[in-house]
Amino acid sequence: MQSATLSDASPLPVLLLEPVAGMGLDLHVTAGRIVLTGELDRATCGHLVAACPMLVAATPAVWVVDLTDLTFCDASGLRALVALRRAAADAGAAVVLNGARPLLRRLLAFVSLSDVVAPVLPAAPTPAASSSGRPPAVHLASLDTARARSSQARSAGPAAGADARAARR
Repeated sequence: MQSATLSDASPLPVLLLEPVAGMGLDLHVTAGRIVLTGELDRATCGHLVAACPMLVAATPAVWVVDLTDLTFCDASGLRALVALRRAAADAGAAVVLNGARPLLRRLLAFVSLSDVVAPVLPAAPTPAASSSGRPPAVHLASLDTARARSSQARSAGPAAGADARAARR
């Protein structure tokens, strides 16, 4: 695995992993945000799995994974996303996958991750088209839902998480 460095340029700690051929991973630890770019495959999925303990230690309530610039994901990448969800559930956190392309959205349904994929929202009108002259409001319902799930998981305790995982198998 490549080494990691902590970026001091950001107000939030950002872990920048050295580039791996075909993939980039930016980890905003305290915000619980992972930005994936390029290809998530057998050669690169270990980086995503390695980010899990860092997020567990930071204890954000919601882990947001930005897949907007992910161009490819194979079965190993899907397994890494499932592992990330399990690690989050074990830590009492929820996962939201943002920006998944249509094909990836279909594949995520096969591995029971479709419930954590953020909905695709219709394009908002441009600020010029707004009657008030203000930018349109941002809809964050998927994050609210994820936070609610996280609160429920934390109040139910670790045993409930293990029961839910056993029921899914």
